[in-house]
Amino acid sequence: MHEPTFDADRLGDIDIARVETARYRLPLTGPWHSAHGARQQREGWLLRLTSRTGATGLGECAPLPEAGTESLAVAAATWRTLLPRLVGRRADTVLATLQRLAATPAVRCALEAAVLDLAAATAGRPLAHCLNPATATVVRVNAALGGLDAGVPKRAVRAVAEGYRVLKLKLGLSPLGTEIAALRELSSRLPDRVVLRLDANRAWDDATAVQAVEALAGLPVEALEEPLRVPHPTALRQLQDRAPWPLALDESLSRWDLEPLLKDPPVRRIVLKPMVTGGP
Repeated sequence: MHEPTFDADRLGDIDIARVETARYRLPLTGPWHSAHGARQQREGWLLRLTSRTGATGLGECAPLPEAGTESLAVAAATWRTLLPRLVGRRADTVLATLQRLAATPAVRCALEAAVLDLAAATAGRPLAHCLNPATATVVRVNAALGGLDAGVPKRAVRAVAEGYRVLKLKLGLSPLGTEIAALRELSSRLPDRVVLRLDANRAWDDATAVQAVEALAGLPVEALEEPLRVPHPTALRQLQDRAPWPLALDESLSRWDLEPLLKDPPVRRIVLKPMVTGGP
């Protein structure tokens, strides 16, 4: 693991002169369904900090309670209390007080990202390189196709044509047998080297998850996220032993103590969302 390369003394030289926020509500092109329900829009705040030298740093607060963050209402109340106190403070002082925002990780993420981005801008370097000098310059992402509805074959064809090689699909929205049949039909149409990243969003009990892993054998599965409604370590280890591809933990991480989990994970993949973990 690489240590961040920010100079602590330089952080003490950065004073926050101006704080600006912008609230947004962005409608989705269609309902986003998961085992947690349907979402029609994304809401949050953009944060911009400006130093006395004119450098700027950006952060974003986009609460998603079903993923483990605070609610929009709690985030808004925290903003009202927090933001007026930032003007005139030093960057190192702000970073030192972030632990007080543990109960509001989305707000904490926005503030930490903005302060670190401000420090990176002051140093004239990309933030990613400050956090990890060996960071990749290109990041591959999956195409998010939603659930296995009637339109998913068209969305898959379009994503593959756009260059995606990993297609992410939500499971747990219909009976398992229906979804497995749809996955088999879709897989039969996919070109070689295109794989499926599946996400059950904790929809299944232990027995159903075992059935799912067995039924997915032979399909081009890249990983399966959050298969268990109750993600107990023993059950996850047993399920991972059955699966030839990684199982992943995502939204349930808010219920775990991350340090021991990362030392001895019961699954082969951990999905770290800065908005949930509280920042970069």
